[in-house]
Amino acid sequence: MASSPEGCGFGNCARLPCSDSTSYWEGRTPEMTQEQRQTHEMKDTEDLLASELDKLSMKERSEAYDDVHCVGEELKETPGMIQKSLLEFDEAVRQERNAFYEVALNQNRAFVEDPSFRLKFLRANMHNVGKSVRHMMKFLKYKAQYFGQDKLARDITLADLNEEDMELMLSGLFHIQEGRDRMGRVVVYMLSSMMGRFRPEAMFRISYYIYYNLLAPLPEVQKKGLVDVCFDSPQPEEKVPVPQRGAMRNVMDAYLSIPTRSSASHFCFLKATTNLDSAVVAISLSSM
Repeated sequence: MASSPEGCGFGNCARLPCSDSTSYWEGRTPEMTQEQRQTHEMKDTEDLLASELDKLSMKERSEAYDDVHCVGEELKETPGMIQKSLLEFDEAVRQERNAFYEVALNQNRAFVEDPSFRLKFLRANMHNVGKSVRHMMKFLKYKAQYFGQDKLARDITLADLNEEDMELMLSGLFHIQEGRDRMGRVVVYMLSSMMGRFRPEAMFRISYYIYYNLLAPLPEVQKKGLVDVCFDSPQPEEKVPVPQRGAMRNVMDAYLSIPTRSSASHFCFLKATTNLDSAVVAISLSSM
């Protein structure tokens, strides 16, 4: 893997359990100076990471370190396993009452019943059928919210992106590494200092286009997962806008509806942007 930006620390593995992030945002007072608030938030973030790591069992911690050091888990399949999972998936969908799925089914049955479409969700959840079905329903919900209900059962193309979306696409927010890591996984870099410069809905639409259209179809992504690297690179004197936390949590939840599996996540930050970086780490942890 290419060398990480200066200041890279321990990567937050996707296996970290979900936590209640309420305590993270407590203790904020209007009387705090910007420097005090940044120090406070940075300490809270470090405490949150330490708390999450302490909750891991020895086996989970070993697996987390394996993921960070390119010894992640690769999905092993057989034709029989795929056929069985697809049959169970179909049966589970028939028992699920979901308005977005019904709309998509009426628009284009072939789209939502396509085995290659459903297999993306099964592989993202290591063939856990129940999770995969719920994952697909959430995916359809956010696709309708951010692109429109009329586009539920068709592919999203560049023509569906607006001017702001295209500006974000070309901004350098995302970069897909040309090579793979030692395990053969795709590595995606995200420039955190760009997150506050665009509206959250544009963030999701571009995330959708890159992760679903470009990455999700790749066999190695479906079977080995992705490595996400979130980093910053502003000038020390640059003031970086911080995204609204509530809106970013919603976008993070929407992002997690895309059928890709994050095998490992790394946060690599300079001290110049602790306010933004603390928000990014905390929102990421609370959304897992």
